[in-house]
Amino acid sequence: MPLLHLITGPPFGAPFWDAVAERLTVHPGLRPAALDVLGLPAPATVEALAGALAATWSPHDLAVAHGAAVPVALAAAARRPPAALVVVNGPIGEAGPAFTALGRLAGLPGWGPSVLLRPRVWTRFLASSAGLRRAVANPYVMDRDTVVALCAPGVATAEGRARTASLLRDIAGISTDIPLPSCPLGAVWGSGDPLYPPRLLDRLRARRPDLLHVDVPGGEYAHPVERPWFIADALPGLFSRLRGEPTP
Repeated sequence: MPLLHLITGPPFGAPFWDAVAERLTVHPGLRPAALDVLGLPAPATVEALAGALAATWSPHDLAVAHGAAVPVALAAAARRPPAALVVVNGPIGEAGPAFTALGRLAGLPGWGPSVLLRPRVWTRFLASSAGLRRAVANPYVMDRDTVVALCAPGVATAEGRARTASLLRDIAGISTDIPLPSCPLGAVWGSGDPLYPPRLLDRLRARRPDLLHVDVPGGEYAHPVERPWFIADALPGLFSRLRGEPTP
């Protein structure tokens, strides 16, 4: 039975995938395991984390990456391909306005990790109308308790804040020629995401015409939290198609 790596990065930690993993239990044949890229034993840059991430999977494993983890997973799969990789609403060939702004703020000397990323400040911002409420169709999904549960652990320590700032800065400078893997590649993409609209997939498809895309109608950036059943129910069939197997 293949291991299914569910990968995320800041501002979210591994609990981002909890509801998806729970829903996946109704689908036999997949063993979900959530992973936060900042928990990997490597410097907090896209390339360094990609090397560490690639070491966690075998050629028979499957991987799904969301948000800040997308460039890391793409680089990791280019180094050591899993059986298939699915990307979910995140930076593909550009950082986008949110990660660009956060990367700049996190890089301000003496202000980013020490002030912006302190748990109380960070979660208050993310739970506000200017934060993660804009990442879901129903803003009440991202109430304060949910934001704290999903986002506070990553900035609970000085080391965690420094690593978060480092990765945000690195993603802000991501290039358009990001390496792409040779393994089967898919996308489960929210069509209502203003940060990473589906048109970005056209650039990916230009380099990978075999890209398989599942649309999440109206889904925004954090649709795996808001509609976990949709992505969980879509993944088994998508992976079967990517691997050329009969659709369950």
